[in-house]
Amino acid sequence: MDRVVQLQHARIAELGHARVTPPRPRQPQPINTLRGVVVPLVPLVDIEGITLVLITVEIWTNDVQLRAAAVQTSETDRRDAQHEQALRAWIQRNQGQPRPHRPRLEHPPLSPATQWLGDLRPVLNDDVGTDYEVRTRGSGGTGTEWHWDATMRPGTPAEATVLGVQLADGGGTILTDLKLDLVTQLQTPTGW
Repeated sequence: MDRVVQLQHARIAELGHARVTPPRPRQPQPINTLRGVVVPLVPLVDIEGITLVLITVEIWTNDVQLRAAAVQTSETDRRDAQHEQALRAWIQRNQGQPRPHRPRLEHPPLSPATQWLGDLRPVLNDDVGTDYEVRTRGSGGTGTEWHWDATMRPGTPAEATVLGVQLADGGGTILTDLKLDLVTQLQTPTGW
C-alpha cells in the first residue's frame, strides 16, 4: 500500500469517525462509451451458397462496430479443407532452407473466409445525415475463419432513430439494405 494511503487509514483509525473515508482513486474518464447494442440476427447476403448473418451492431459514442458470421455449412467446411491442403503445401515449399539463403517467400494462400468476405464493404447511414467512414474491417483468423467485423466512425448520434446498414461488394454494388429501429431495437447497458 502506498505511504499516503497508509497515513490516511491511520488518521481515520485515530479519529474513529465512520464518516471519514480515504479519497477514492481517480478513475480515468471514458473516451468511448457503449450506448447500446442491436442484435438483429438477420442474413445480410448469400453468395455462392454461403450466408453471412449480422450478429450485432454496437453503438459507441465514438464508433459503430458491426459483427457478422457466415453460417457453417458443408460448403464452408469444403473450402476450409481445401485451404488447409493449400497451406500445408505452401509450408512444405517454404521449409528447409536456412533463412539468409531462402528465396523470397511467396505469400501464404488466403483463407476462404478472407477470399469470400474480404471484399465486402459496410456502408452506414442514419436519419440525421451522419457521414460514416470505415476505420477498420477484417475477416478470418484462427478459430474465427468465417467471422467478419467492421468499425465505422463516428458513433451514431443520440438523436438518430434509424440506422441503415448496407453491404457493398468490392465494386461498390449494394448487396443488402437493412434498416434498424434504434428506438425499439437498441438494448442499453445497465449498471455501468
